[in-house]
Amino acid sequence: MTTDGQDVRRRVRSRKLVIGQPTRWSSEAVPPRLSPFVKSRPVPPAGEWRAAKASGMEGNFILLVQIQGQYDNFEAWLIHERDDGKRVIARLEHHGDHPGLHVHDWCGAPGVPPGPPSIQAPNRRPRARRLHRRDTVQWSRETFWLAACKRFSFEIGARQQREFEL
Repeated sequence: MTTDGQDVRRRVRSRKLVIGQPTRWSSEAVPPRLSPFVKSRPVPPAGEWRAAKASGMEGNFILLVQIQGQYDNFEAWLIHERDDGKRVIARLEHHGDHPGLHVHDWCGAPGVPPGPPSIQAPNRRPRARRLHRRDTVQWSRETFWLAACKRFSFEIGARQQREFEL
């Protein structure tokens, strides 16, 4: 069973309700239950991560946000959990060495492979060297977390919102 580009677009945009509480920010290794890897994944130097699980009409999802604040690197993975494996169907990124918030996705691709290969989505939007909006945003871990929740349609309640900001 494959996930085609139309499925990806629908899944990214579909409403997802957060299940339970998200993790707190951590610099420990990312456990496999929250990533597409079968083993724990070490965090890069000065890195932190946070994750939340959610459910919606399109299935179960994980939002994994990883940052290296001192290097101005921010990354969010939308992971689709399926019986045949986890797939990163889209990534939201901002890198300090080249401006602009951008997304890597599998829209228009014939299929999304399971596991770590799914991280390397073939499409970048907007394309490199194109005019980017949000070039002047000074991201923090909290603002990027909230932007990723909004971009990937993770709905959080007011109580959870306050806890996210801690």
